[in-house]
Amino acid sequence: SFNSTLLWKHKFKKLSRTLSVNTDLNFSNSSNDGFLYSLNRYYNNGLHDRTDTIDQEQIRDNTAKGISTKISYTEPLAKDFYMELSHTIAWNSNTSDRQTFEKSGNGKYEDIVDTLSNSFVFDRLVNTPGLNFRVNKKKYNYSFGAAAGFSHFKQKNKTLSTNTNYNFVNFFPQAMYQYKFKPNTSLRLNYNGSTQAPSLEQLQPVAVNTDPLNVYIGNPGLKQSFRHSFGAGFNLFNVLKEKGVWTSVNFSMTDKAFVQSSTIDGDGRRTYQTVNSDGQYYLNLYSDYSFKIKKVRLGAGPTANLSRNVDFINGTKNLTTTRNAGLRVNASMNKENKFDFDFGPEFTWNVSKGSINTAANVKYWQLEGWASGRVYLPKKFEIHTDVNTELRQKDKRFTQNNNFTKWNMDITKRFFKGNDLEVKFGVYDILNQNRGFNRSFSSYSFTESYYTTLRRFWLLTLTWNISKNGKPATGF
Repeated sequence: SFNSTLLWKHKFKKLSRTLSVNTDLNFSNSSNDGFLYSLNRYYNNGLHDRTDTIDQEQIRDNTAKGISTKISYTEPLAKDFYMELSHTIAWNSNTSDRQTFEKSGNGKYEDIVDTLSNSFVFDRLVNTPGLNFRVNKKKYNYSFGAAAGFSHFKQKNKTLSTNTNYNFVNFFPQAMYQYKFKPNTSLRLNYNGSTQAPSLEQLQPVAVNTDPLNVYIGNPGLKQSFRHSFGAGFNLFNVLKEKGVWTSVNFSMTDKAFVQSSTIDGDGRRTYQTVNSDGQYYLNLYSDYSFKIKKVRLGAGPTANLSRNVDFINGTKNLTTTRNAGLRVNASMNKENKFDFDFGPEFTWNVSKGSINTAANVKYWQLEGWASGRVYLPKKFEIHTDVNTELRQKDKRFTQNNNFTKWNMDITKRFFKGNDLEVKFGVYDILNQNRGFNRSFSSYSFTESYYTTLRRFWLLTLTWNISKNGKPATGF
């Protein structure tokens, strides 16, 4: 893979008049050659009915490349009034070549499976002109503007020798208003809209049978989605009393959102693909009140999330509503060049309900706690440790232990006057409990997933700092 960014900026003699050109280049390629062997036994009323076996070689070759250039010009129209004129042109090309083979009569993987093989290209060319204005006053500031995206998409199904062209025009409005009651007290409101194009994997019309009981098929008829995002925030901080309040509320809703449509047969096998649908939204609340007692800083605040996801099961629309509310507490203390300490638990109550299958509904509590500490020793030694633990209420439908604690510790030694050389030795996941975990809810299932992750290990790190106070060293 390769990524590069080039930036050129020019400041004119007139204050706040600028011209900049920003170009991003990217290229990536991945190739995989693997084998899929799956043995599935089906039972009817407790009796073995039949067995399905899949034995295949699967070859994947994916390439992504693109270039994006943005030209921006800023102009002061008045003392506190500024304009930005911009134009972005972006080109991206994604290629996916999937080939699946079964064994032939000689035992070699030579017979191609047409339904699981496809070569597909997805090209995108987007021109986005934009115009924004900003006003800066002593007590308030605001900005507003919009951009229009003129998109040209081309899908090339090389296997079937067919091409499909799409043209879209999208509107990207944005607005922000901030009022300063005092230098450290302010209220902020904002809105922005954005579009998202479907990915190559969502479009490619070929089945992915990595999990034979859950087969994904691309949908070349997908449309773009458009997301509306609203936000509000209030911040207050008293420097003398060292206390403050931070609160934010964010809401988003998506038109033509990318959702899953599943078809489940009598044996419980699922075939699914991505489709467009309205009705999804997300609401988030965050608040924190912080204050200091002697040398200890304390903080607490509520959190809340509300979301609704849409999916389809055998043609029926399902709405899954997930709510959680929690309380977060934290404490910290530090003394410069001596030590620092941070501790915080967070308790959350979670509820998920679906409109089709109530058997997949769930209610449970969850507790997450973390602590970290650092001690600065003589001779430029430093000891650091951190602990993160996750505890959650078990569900009678799952018997595995879903609680775990991750504990890390390291010691660092710095050398030379400017601490140019840093040597660190650390042991990570000391308790050997680290693992991935996820709970998901949909119209037909409540799922717990566990993922294999890197467990207990030690690491020796050598770092040479080539900067001085954040600036490049002389001659570098």
